[in-house]
Amino acid sequence: MYQSAFMNSWWFQFVRKYVWNDERTPYHVSPEQMRKTQAHNEVFFYVVFEGTLVGLVTLGALIQVYTTHETEYLPVLGYGCFLLVALYYLVSRKSPWAVLYSASLPVLVFGVFFLYDFHPNNMYLDKLLLSGFLVCWLIYTTRLFKICRKYPDMEDASK
Repeated sequence: MYQSAFMNSWWFQFVRKYVWNDERTPYHVSPEQMRKTQAHNEVFFYVVFEGTLVGLVTLGALIQVYTTHETEYLPVLGYGCFLLVALYYLVSRKSPWAVLYSASLPVLVFGVFFLYDFHPNNMYLDKLLLSGFLVCWLIYTTRLFKICRKYPDMEDASK
């Protein structure tokens, strides 16, 4: 009784429409069963997520280099620009090589954390959550690699 009332509520239908939509958010559909529009939507959401993070860090590096004329942020600026280009190729051509390059970001962040250590104010839980997030991000890129590898063989939505 309670579950059916919950499922028929107006807000649950609204949430279901945008969170559990098979076309817009196909995260529970395996890459072998996806259609091209589903694959495009999933890749697009990933590119928006990673592109926003990379764009903000790249913009910060650009501002730092421009205002102080220090060259220590040039590698961050170059990597960020190349990563933004790879994300463009990922969303436009679904290139598996672009997925591999975009998967280098969590690996690079892990490397920076282990090379330079975490911030001194981070507690054990902070380090654990951040490391867990990076591992989940890296695991998710394997799903994107499968999607992009199978994209040319996927059927169109019109069929």
